[in-house]
Formats: sequence, C-alpha cells, structure tokens
Amino acid sequence: ERITTADMLALIDDEFRKMAKNITSMLSGLESVFVSGSEVFTSSQKSAKLGFVGEIVSVDISKIKSAQAPVILVSPIASSETESAAGYRDLYNVNADVSASRLAIALAASELIYCTKVNGVNDSAGNLIEKIDADGAAELISSGVIDGGMIPKVRSALESLKSGVGSVRIGRTLIM
Repeated sequence: ERITTADMLALIDDEFRKMAKNITSMLSGLESVFVSGSEVFTSSQKSAKLGFVGEIVSVDISKIKSAQAPVILVSPIASSETESAAGYRDLYNVNADVSASRLAIALAASELIYCTKVNGVNDSAGNLIEKIDADGAAELISSGVIDGGMIPKVRSALESLKSGVGSVRIGRTLIM
C-alpha cells in the first residue's frame, strides 16, 4: 500500500495542479476548471502507519455543480472530517480510481471514463476485453489476470455501475 508523508502530500497536490494545467492546454479550446479534491471529498485516515492516506467518507458536489465549465478536473486529495484545534483540516491522498467512482456516483453520471496508459482490461492472452461483467472481473482478479493498479480501477468501475452510473470505460483515450 502507498505511504504518504506530509512533505509527499504537498508535492502530490502541487503535481496535480500542474497536471490540470497541462490537461487544460491539451483540451485545445474546451474551457476547463480545476477543483481541488479537498473541496469535494471528505476522508478519514486509512491507517496511522500509512501517514496521510485516506478513505473517502463523503462527497460534496456543490463546487462541481457551481463550476462554469464543461470540463472539471478534480484531484484525488481529500480533507479530514474534522478540524484540528488550530482550525484547519488535514489533507489526505486518496485513490484516484475510487475518487473518480465516488464522484461519478454522487453526480449520477451517465458515464465514467478511466483514462489509462494501457488500452483497457486484457484477458490472459493479452487481448483487449470489450465488455466484462462482475463475475468475469472477479474471476480475472482471482486468477491474477487483472492485477496491480488495474484491480482498484476495475473494482471501482463495478461499484460505479452497481450504484447507478450508466456505463464505465477503461482505456487509453477519451475517444474510443
């Protein structure tokens, strides 16, 4: 599991802001806005030994709903449930796949697209799987065909579908 120190979290947050600027420039002409996940996601600390790694406990879509842009980029950073004695909230690094899923569910999205470095979910022969159901995904995970970072992505995709998101795509680009 990932471990996140306070110093690492500051770097992670900064990198997401830079990535949002890069994505915005690649969208060539589409207006977009960046919203820090800390304004959307509330989290509890996953484990003290993991540092500033969190589990999302709630999603507030008011910032998303009020954003005046067709594309809204949200970082996988969450704020703590409670304020400290000094009046601030801790920030937590949360899984990006889980945060995308939870946001899609909260927005009652018709579609969730996971943009990845790979073409999608592959079978044991390395061929792209066009469609997969929960049983098929569970079998591929238990047999080790789906592994590593694809596991939380597939599990989050299935959770999204189970919770009302219309469809989920996993792949290299937005255009499929």
